[in-house]
Amino acid sequence: MASQSQGIQQLLQAEKRAAEKVSEARKRSGIARQLQQRSGEGDPAEDDHPPDLLPAEQG
Repeated sequence: MASQSQGIQQLLQAEKRAAEKVSEARKRSGIARQLQQRSGEGDPAEDDHPPDLLPAEQG
C-alpha cells in the first residue's frame, strides 16, 4: 500500500512539473510574439501605432 501511495505522489509531482512547463512555454510564446511584432516581423495590420509614431530606424 505504501508503494501505491508513493506512486500517486510521484504522479502528482510530475503533473505539477508539467503544468509549470506548459505555463513557462506559454509565457515564452507570448514574449516571442511581442518581440516579433515590435521588430516589424509581425503583421502590419496588427500594428496599432501610426507610422509617424514609430521610432526611426538606426542604420
